[in-house]
Amino acid sequence: MLESGEFSDNAMDTVPILDVVKLIEKAKSFINPDIIYTHSRADLNIDHKIVNQVTITSFRPQTNEKWTEIRLFETPSSTEWGN
Repeated sequence: MLESGEFSDNAMDTVPILDVVKLIEKAKSFINPDIIYTHSRADLNIDHKIVNQVTITSFRPQTNEKWTEIRLFETPSSTEWGN
């Protein structure tokens, strides 16, 4: 079953990264996706940056992985002000 985390808005930098990685890894095991979508690392929103970081970490190459690609997307009003 999928779980959702209880994270405060614009405060994911106060949560241990490992806690978020474990949550994403549980979802990964349940869904077993082929393609992963996550925020751009250039996004200015701290929550979006952390979601990008933990997604890339959670989907690091491992034996017997099914996924084939990770796609990053932009969020209007958050990404265009980034680098």
